[in-house]
Amino acid sequence: MERTPEHLIEDPTLRQEYISQLSWDEWALVNAPFFLLPDCEAMVTETMRSMGMDATYEDALAVAVDEWHATLDRATNVDEVLYLLGHDYIERLRIIDQQHAELLQRAVEIGLVPEREEDIDFRNQFGA
Repeated sequence: MERTPEHLIEDPTLRQEYISQLSWDEWALVNAPFFLLPDCEAMVTETMRSMGMDATYEDALAVAVDEWHATLDRATNVDEVLYLLGHDYIERLRIIDQQHAELLQRAVEIGLVPEREEDIDFRNQFGA
């Protein structure tokens, strides 16, 4: 992963000591290099199938990413983890906004927080 000073200017919330950890692709290069190959999805799926495993490529990738994530300092925040996964500034903003919206919606659904008046009005007006 290429890290440049512009990344810190673009997003001053990134902390140098945390984004200096091994990125996903740096970790995978040593521990799971097949995930970095262009046609890795077919190769991983076929290998698992030949071993009699009933798992998907996404399952295997999730396990590998979890193993990588476990190597990170526990104080690494979501934005920094997404950076180390290779997402650019705009992608990170979109992912975090989407996760926040999903979390808020779930909290409203289970009654942890009240639904905002403007959301109720919007839902009543547009039926969402």
